[in-house]
Amino acid sequence: MVDTLGLILAVSVTAASVQDRDGAHPVMASGMEKYAGISRVFVDAGYVGRCVQIISQQHAISVEVVPHPGNANVGQWCTPNQEDLFTRQPDAKFTVLPKRWVVERTHAWIEKPRRLVMHYDRRVEVSEAWVWLAASCQLLSRLTRMS
Repeated sequence: MVDTLGLILAVSVTAASVQDRDGAHPVMASGMEKYAGISRVFVDAGYVGRCVQIISQQHAISVEVVPHPGNANVGQWCTPNQEDLFTRQPDAKFTVLPKRWVVERTHAWIEKPRRLVMHYDRRVEVSEAWVWLAASCQLLSRLTRMS
């Protein structure tokens, strides 16, 4: 969970077999416990449905889904003489989705120290600590550049 500047508010490390929408509840609970003033959360389309309803009801916050623009160029049938899988025409240009890119940018920042790219740890607490350490180093680097 990150704020609008991309600074980490809460971390939850799970097994790769856990879907993001299933792992959203612990990180939301942790974030809301630390920062009770949060009134709105932006999520991508992977959280639509029951996950958004549960988060909204449990934490009494507004959950806004930031949709991804349609991409019609993702596949075609391998056999000839069949219609394309997707009939909608793609947008003419790349569309930047600012609220979605905040999280992706944060992932790139904390994975810059190669330690977080490969997961060697057996305990989730250790993995979470490495995420906090990487975020702290990144923030400290920002602060020292300003001086």
